[in-house]
Amino acid sequence: MTGKFIQRTLRNVVLPKRPYFAHLALTHRCNLKCRFCHVTETSFAELDTESMCKAIDVLDEMGVGVLSISGGGEPLLRDDFDTIINHAVERGLYVKLTSNGTMPRSKYERLLRSRIDEIGISLDGVVGHDLPFSHVGSPILSTLRFLNDNLPSGKKLTINVTVSQANHDQVQGILDYCAEHYPRTRVWLNPVVVGEGALRTSAPIRTAPDYLRRCNGGTRLSAGFYTAGAEQQYGAEKFNWGCLAGDQFFDVKPNGDFWLCQDQPSPAPLNVLQPDFAEERKRLDKGVRRDCSGCVYSCYYMVQQSFRPVNWPDVALLWWQSVTAPGSVQRRIGDRFGWVAGLCAFLMPRLAQRVPASFLPVMAVAVALAFGGVARSETRPAQLPAETVLDRMEEAGQRQQATLESWSSTRVYTAANTGLRKSATVKAHVDFASPARKSYAVVERQGMGFIVDHVIRPILDAECESAADRAQSDINRTNYEFRLVRFEEGENAYVFEATPRVPKKFLFRGRIWVDAGTFGVRRVLGSPATRPSMWVKHTEFTHEYREFGGFWLPVLHRSRAELRAIGTSTLEIDYGGYTWQARSATVPTLTSAVR
Repeated sequence: MTGKFIQRTLRNVVLPKRPYFAHLALTHRCNLKCRFCHVTETSFAELDTESMCKAIDVLDEMGVGVLSISGGGEPLLRDDFDTIINHAVERGLYVKLTSNGTMPRSKYERLLRSRIDEIGISLDGVVGHDLPFSHVGSPILSTLRFLNDNLPSGKKLTINVTVSQANHDQVQGILDYCAEHYPRTRVWLNPVVVGEGALRTSAPIRTAPDYLRRCNGGTRLSAGFYTAGAEQQYGAEKFNWGCLAGDQFFDVKPNGDFWLCQDQPSPAPLNVLQPDFAEERKRLDKGVRRDCSGCVYSCYYMVQQSFRPVNWPDVALLWWQSVTAPGSVQRRIGDRFGWVAGLCAFLMPRLAQRVPASFLPVMAVAVALAFGGVARSETRPAQLPAETVLDRMEEAGQRQQATLESWSSTRVYTAANTGLRKSATVKAHVDFASPARKSYAVVERQGMGFIVDHVIRPILDAECESAADRAQSDINRTNYEFRLVRFEEGENAYVFEATPRVPKKFLFRGRIWVDAGTFGVRRVLGSPATRPSMWVKHTEFTHEYREFGGFWLPVLHRSRAELRAIGTSTLEIDYGGYTWQARSATVPTLTSAVR
């Protein structure tokens, strides 16, 4: 990091509308044709090397701190990419370049020899060779292995995963694979963005961002405010997040044309090499932002939101995830003694290289005092044994059954089949009364009647049947064998592998997340223990729970089934409008909550 980059970052904390982040597309040419990318549909003339460097000089004079060489085609198709990178770094900018990972090895050797700060590689799967769709294939995996093994000190390597319906159920596998094979990389998950705009795609590729909460890996980068933003954007027709496109961030095309962002061209023709560019940019009418449906492009959303003080704790955690490795001494010290001790362990060897040897004993004493103070005041309780967690999980379940008198909820069931291109939606009011009576009433129905009558209504009937005999579906050691997989610090939850002792209709095989504070089940990820039909090849589902007044109730269900002959079917259930009644005076007697 240069002094200029740090100074401009601090400046934008106070003056957030000042130019800070720029996408620079070296080209719109690409050797791939990914289905969710429309860059190659628009062609631009390309500035020569000298003119491209002059454009970077203009961006520097504007006050830009971060230059991202992306937002276009494959930048390594230009032979002068390293000259352009080095020029930007010499100007004091933080420079990142994103590649699709399929270029010749010699290109990546030159990239590593350049002065680049961060390299990004697109990877949307680790199984198969469907390159035109999902960025999967042996050339990319080989490139990542080369970069991981040869990454010089001081450079970062990031894997960018765009998640659509095609790879929604593969996210955890991608994270696990990358953590094992590319430990020096960091992984960022991006929801595919749909709707109107130059780089947006069609709605059928869209998928719920539930994986941002349920999927974790040792090398994944995550931020709570980004997860919340993606969920809000997914659930709203219009997502107004105060976008500063054209002011704080913007795009520059290969010919030097200025765009507000990668989706919105300048309201009036404008090129960064125009003599009056700076003044004309300030006068631009950026009202088009008000009409935009909103996005969660991480390059824009993360940059802008990171300057909000309320998000600084998440930004600090993101920095910690990027500069320390899973299982490292710094991480272990931080987990055991708290963040102050972890930070001291991170800084001490770096400071030791910069200060006179006579100061080292003083530093050692200071760190020892910090460790001691943190150990006394911030030591975290030890993780519990698996059997103890399971004991408390079952106790929590029994306590909820004993104290929950009743609840009511309004639910929306949406079922669709991609092969038949048919769908249906049912809105139902569902009531539960202790100990085992559940009933429902359909309030609204839309779409194909066959799906309503033969898919959604049977699901509602099965829920009522399951509630009538809780013993056959309860998550406990009577029905399942459990194996502790890990404890997730970010989720504050124990993750168990669950295997049914005897395959039954209402059981599953997969994983559960048990809340470390209340020992309620927060999430279930898996497949049915028995195949529902000979027509079903494979089914996976995610079931999310949330705590309401001491009770853990379902809030979200997503499932995907591969059917013979007619393609993929999906089911989504959104639970909301809860009201509930409790028996015990220790739990609120009447509470309501709306999602």
